Amino acid sequence: MAQEHKGPTSQELVIDPPDREPLKTNVFEFMRATGGKLLPLFPYLDAGSIVPAAALAWGRKQGRYGSFIHTNTQDEVVIVFASDGTPGRSGTGMARAGNKTHPVGPFFDDPDNPERFGLFTITQRQADEGAHEESVWLLCEECKKEVTRVSFRTVPPRRGKQVDELGPYAPFETIPKTAEAFLKFNENLACPHCGHKNEPFPEDRWRLVDYAEQTATVRRAREVLDSTREFFEKAGPGGPPGGRPPAGR
Repeated sequence: MAQEHKGPTSQELVIDPPDREPLKTNVFEFMRATGGKLLPLFPYLDAGSIVPAAALAWGRKQGRYGSFIHTNTQDEVVIVFASDGTPGRSGTGMARAGNKTHPVGPFFDDPDNPERFGLFTITQRQADEGAHEESVWLLCEECKKEVTRVSFRTVPPRRGKQVDELGPYAPFETIPKTAEAFLKFNENLACPHCGHKNEPFPEDRWRLVDYAEQTATVRRAREVLDSTREFFEKAGPGGPPGGRPPAGR
């Protein structure tokens, strides 16, 4: 005698509502108006968050990007949205999960060719608890030994507590720390192992320093806005004499 099949109940099919506002963006539009590499597409950096970051690279005269080594205790997934002239596993539509220690760059077989380009996303998942351990290091062009290394440790804020713990517009720490490695390398280009004088790392092609400085400036701007708003709220409906806060507020 056939037994009646009992499927899942409606309760088992219920998906909990999101605990933050769902966001979406078009990566092509995002990168058209944005400078820099490894830029987070969304503001969520707290525990358990999925953090997709975008990078756009292109060729031009004297267009080399250089390369470095990155270690991350979190897995990173790369998706190539579109590319031309990118070697290896970087063709349009490719997706891959890299090793936790992996090279970054060079991007092109001919970096001086303006027809070369690559549009990527690199996605990591923030740990539910505990720290991320990362390192960025640069090698000598001649002997390939380590010249500069910056290691750092970040602990994602508790779920839903990002602004409370980090303040508004918190940076994606991988970017300023990588910029720090670039600048440290350029402070002394002589290899400590073989004495070779390396070419300066082309930080202007990555613009990670810009991200760090712009983030710091935006955070200061938000502080000024909040303090000014607080001043006017305390002043009452009529506002202060002259209609503006004291100098420096």
